[in-house]
Amino acid sequence: FKAGNGVEATGIEKNIKLDVVITDYKMLVADGLHLVQHVRDSGQDRNLPILFLSGFIPELKKIDTRWDNIFFLEKPANLEKIITFIKRVEKVKLKSN
Repeated sequence: FKAGNGVEATGIEKNIKLDVVITDYKMLVADGLHLVQHVRDSGQDRNLPILFLSGFIPELKKIDTRWDNIFFLEKPANLEKIITFIKRVEKVKLKSN
């Protein structure tokens, strides 16, 4: 699923169970941290993997989120790196089932 901004994205998880969230840090209306906080508070799996795909990784890593399963990939990221991340998530999910 795709959302145009952080607020729009917060409505998606109300209707579906997410496997992974890939988000930018800097977005219109609400940033990626707002989105992640909302998802973590929504009753979704607390261990839901979240990938920040952003040009602000050094800034993001300084933020004490105290969340598990948060990953960072700096823009511009190639498709191969994103696919590698998703495959790692799939392997972890298969092991936990």
